[in-house]
Amino acid sequence: MSVNDPCSGELVEPETVYVVKDNVLYEYTEVDYGNLDDEEESDDGLNIFPPVIGRLPTQAEITKSQSLAVPPGVEIAADATLPPPAITPPTACIDVPDPPPDNFQLSTNFVLSDLSSKTVLSKNRVTASGGLTVQEIVCNLQAHAQNICEPLAAAYGRSNMTITSGFRLGGGSSQHDKGQATDIQFLGKSNTDVYNIAVWVRDNLPYDQLIYELGGHFPWLHISFNRNGNRPSSASNKFGTRISAGSYVWGSLNNIS
Repeated sequence: MSVNDPCSGELVEPETVYVVKDNVLYEYTEVDYGNLDDEEESDDGLNIFPPVIGRLPTQAEITKSQSLAVPPGVEIAADATLPPPAITPPTACIDVPDPPPDNFQLSTNFVLSDLSSKTVLSKNRVTASGGLTVQEIVCNLQAHAQNICEPLAAAYGRSNMTITSGFRLGGGSSQHDKGQATDIQFLGKSNTDVYNIAVWVRDNLPYDQLIYELGGHFPWLHISFNRNGNRPSSASNKFGTRISAGSYVWGSLNNIS
């Protein structure tokens, strides 16, 4: 079934993406990434992309969403430990040309395309979005790479990280639109493995928001960093678990098998 491309508005077939990891072939279809609108502010409760904004979903969209639904598993643990006090390390922004080159070095192990045009799924080049200039968005991605991606790579291995979405063009309500967020999977890892990584991120990294995401075949982490000031540790939506499309549990990381 075709969907509307968020940029052109034209009907396109959902993309199937293949990733080889440790000699295992992983197939991504819409059931794995259909809810790229994975923040509560932009999650329309449907397992389709792009999100339905400003109107009711059609019956065809509802039917497609139902066909892609992955039922929640069994909860085996929940951790509501509060994170440490929020900090926001400063970022020394580096000037970039417009359009910025794919190989622009954001940090030691990450270039611009790793968080934009060459992510596994969204593949958007950086353009002005969400009221921000290209320069501002690239600086946001630079801050994210330095404060989120690099520590994750050091702890769990760069080769084990699959960035499925970074900067992307959307409706403007997502932190992805501003270059402040990435979705990261760890292929071959169990739900419990990724849950444990989520706990480590909560307890160790200077993030703005952390969501342990379920609802597809593979769990992923949605992590944001706001160089203008991360939300306080006491914020009700500082961290949480996305159980399924449109269903969030805030203030707790829930391990679901």
